[in-house]
Amino acid sequence: MTDGRQVAGISAAVLAGGASRRMRRDKALLPFRGRPLLQVVLDHVSVVFSDPFVISNTPGSYPFLACPVIPDRLPGKGPLAGIDAALRHADTPFVFVCGCDMPFLSESLMRLLGEKVGEGIDLVMPTGPDGAEPLCAIWGKSALPAIEQALAEARLSLVVLAEQLSVHRVAITEVSAVDPTFASFRNFNTVAEWNDSLLFPKSVHRVTNALPEFLPENRDPDQRLHEDQQVDHGETGHLEPKEKPDV
Repeated sequence: MTDGRQVAGISAAVLAGGASRRMRRDKALLPFRGRPLLQVVLDHVSVVFSDPFVISNTPGSYPFLACPVIPDRLPGKGPLAGIDAALRHADTPFVFVCGCDMPFLSESLMRLLGEKVGEGIDLVMPTGPDGAEPLCAIWGKSALPAIEQALAEARLSLVVLAEQLSVHRVAITEVSAVDPTFASFRNFNTVAEWNDSLLFPKSVHRVTNALPEFLPENRDPDQRLHEDQQVDHGETGHLEPKEKPDV
């Protein structure tokens, strides 16, 4: 069940790119019962945040989109360049930023993050089992000077950058109260991870309002991928290794 209301003053940006090195295909185009994964994530964040748009240097890959597709100002600088582009494009003072491969986003978590924004806050960032999650967070335009300096100096770690900002860190206990399995932070970087997602436990979907096409009884066998499948959709995108070396 959804709240139905959008959070005022916060837009949403979904980071997308070309072919992931390990997936060997554009994750944004993975099929979800006739819908590309990117469209699924966009529809999901649109329930909570206004004016969703996509950050990508390969806009021609997504002709199905009805929203703006904005390129990086400084291509090749990873997720930080995507956040820079998102904040510069947005008409709102804050932007929720996530990846195109995060379809388990909890509406309740997104609303919780939205409640934490305020004057003097550069970043609202949740904490998960693996630590800070800057790519499932709300960034403020006030962070732009620090972002611009970090890009100029090739300091691309989002976690390190956060140490220079005014951050409201949402504790793991608060996150678990609305997303008990931390499914919101689950994404896909390999074929094996993608195929595993199609078997994601039904109980997870009940507590996180995850999308029904992931349920085992609803999954399409054609969605499964094979390691020998190779699809080249252009340059490497924003989201890459699970270990996120530059995050």
